[in-house]
Amino acid sequence: MQKKKLVPHQKKEIYNKLNKSVQKTEEIIKKDYNKIKNDVKKLDTEENLTFFITYGWAILVILIFLGLFVWWQFFSVHSEFCEFNEGTGLLCQNFDATNGTIKIEIRNLNNQSITLNEVWWKSCTLNPEQNIGSNDRRSFVIPCTVKSGRFKERISVKYTIDNFQKNVVAKVSKLVP
Repeated sequence: MQKKKLVPHQKKEIYNKLNKSVQKTEEIIKKDYNKIKNDVKKLDTEENLTFFITYGWAILVILIFLGLFVWWQFFSVHSEFCEFNEGTGLLCQNFDATNGTIKIEIRNLNNQSITLNEVWWKSCTLNPEQNIGSNDRRSFVIPCTVKSGRFKERISVKYTIDNFQKNVVAKVSKLVP
């Protein structure tokens, strides 16, 4: 397929059309630039500056507090929970954290009994060495100092089943008074 060659008057016509569209585009850009420049000048008034100095700090403080509340999940519907990962064979049925203790109730979902060797959080440890039968549960109290506020941590549990030792982690969350 051969390209048609343009005759000189067609080239000139195309050039003129292109030149006109470039000029229109330049005019539009200049208008928009001047409009934006005028809008910026309107914002730079003493009234606006006074308003932001007077109320800006209050708005900033409110935004910081809202951010902290979201960070600490105060607006969360599921704020209190205690759960082991699936497949561990353990179920966390009850959990409570107060200023002096951490209480956790563990149910054995395995088809055989287990021996609970150790329950710990950070430097607080409990060595119950208790046997928990199949589908049975036990409560444990770990003496530990817990700060008031949001308690969102991981509690580790070490237990033995069929002479095989397992370590599992429970994710817990509670608002401590």
